[in-house]
Amino acid sequence: MFSKTSLVDKLKIYTVLQNMASGLVQPFASFLGAVIGASGIELGIVSTANTFFSNVSQLLVSKLKSDSKMFLAVSEALLGVAWLCMALFGFVSSTLYVLIYSVIAATSGATSLGWLLVMERASVKSRGKTLAEYGFYGTLGGFVSTLFAGFFVRANYSEMRYFYFSSALIFFFNAYLATSFYQVERKKERAQGSNDQLTRFYISTFIFMLSWSFAWPLFPLAQLYIFRMNESQVAILSITGSVSTLLLQKKIGVLVDKNRTLMMFLGRAGLTVFPLAYAFSTKRLRALSCKPVFWFYQFGVEHCVLFLPF
Repeated sequence: MFSKTSLVDKLKIYTVLQNMASGLVQPFASFLGAVIGASGIELGIVSTANTFFSNVSQLLVSKLKSDSKMFLAVSEALLGVAWLCMALFGFVSSTLYVLIYSVIAATSGATSLGWLLVMERASVKSRGKTLAEYGFYGTLGGFVSTLFAGFFVRANYSEMRYFYFSSALIFFFNAYLATSFYQVERKKERAQGSNDQLTRFYISTFIFMLSWSFAWPLFPLAQLYIFRMNESQVAILSITGSVSTLLLQKKIGVLVDKNRTLMMFLGRAGLTVFPLAYAFSTKRLRALSCKPVFWFYQFGVEHCVLFLPF
C-alpha cells in the first residue's frame, strides 16, 4: 500500500495518526475518571499514569535487545489491544478503568521509546528543529480529533466507547506502518557531563516532578465540580494551547538548538502558569485563557528539550 511512499512521508503520516488516535481519548482520561466516580487514590493514579507508568516501562524495555522497528510495531499493536479493552470493559467499574488505563500508559511509554529511537536517526543534523517539525504535524492531528470527540460526546460519556474503538484501529494501522521504518542500532552511550552535573539534574527533576504531581489529580475535579465542564469544554481547554503550538513550535525548535539551557529554564518556569490559573480562576474563561501560555511552554519548549542529549 505504501511501497512508493518515501520514508519521510511515512514518518509524517505515522505521527499525525498517532496524535490523532491519542487526541481522541487521552485529553479526557482524568476527566472521565472523575465522571465515573474514581476515588482520590484512583484519580491520582490516572492523572500521573502517563508520567509514572510510561517512564517505568521505558526504563524496563530499554534493556531489551530487539529490532527497533518491530519493537515499535509490537508496542503499537499492544496499545491498540489495550484501548480495545478500554472500549469493552472500561466503564464496568472505576477500578477496572484505572487498571486498564495504567496498562495503556505503560504501553504508550514503550511506544514513545520506539518512536524516539526512530527519530534519533531522523533528527541527527538538527534535532530541535526536526522534533519541532514532527511535533507540529502531530499537534495538527491531535487538534482536530480532540475537538471532534469533545463536541460529539459532550455530556453523553458512554459514547466515548466509539472513540476507544477508533483509536484502537488507528494504533493497529500504525503498527503495520511501523514495520516499514528503518532499523536503528540501539547502542549504549555514556552520558555526557560530569557526575555532579547529572546528580544536580536528577535531583532538580525529582523535586520538580514530585511537586508538580500534587496538582494533577485536582485538575479534573476542578473541571467537573467547580467549573462544571462537559467533554466539549474539556476539548476546548485541551486544544486552545494547540493553536500556539502550531504557530510557534518550529521557531521554538530553532531556539532550542541555539540555547538549550535557557529554553529548559523557560519551559519549566512556564509550567507554573497552569496550576496558578486554576487556583485563581473563578470562571471557565480564565482557566481557558491560561492554556495557550502553558502549552506553548510544554510542547513548544520542553518537548523539544527533553529529547536532546546534555
